[in-house]
Amino acid sequence: MHKKIVVENTLQSHIDFLEKSGYDVHKLYKNENLYNITSSKYDGIIVNDLNEISSGENINYKTNSPVIEAKGKTPEQVYDILNSTR
Repeated sequence: MHKKIVVENTLQSHIDFLEKSGYDVHKLYKNENLYNITSSKYDGIIVNDLNEISSGENINYKTNSPVIEAKGKTPEQVYDILNSTR
């Protein structure tokens, strides 16, 4: 099965690493469309900082996908977190 993930566009090193690791990466432009993601077809959503999400609404219930904060984490650490949630 093809792995799909959404990653904030400012996280280029994370995008590159995840693409090399076999993920089909869809870019999220500065959390602009975060709440428009309603599909469960994604294995995860990677954002830079959860505190920058403007609404207190929980995105997980719409997608059943983990939302992972990349702030302070290497691409490898984010990858490991993502794979531990599957």
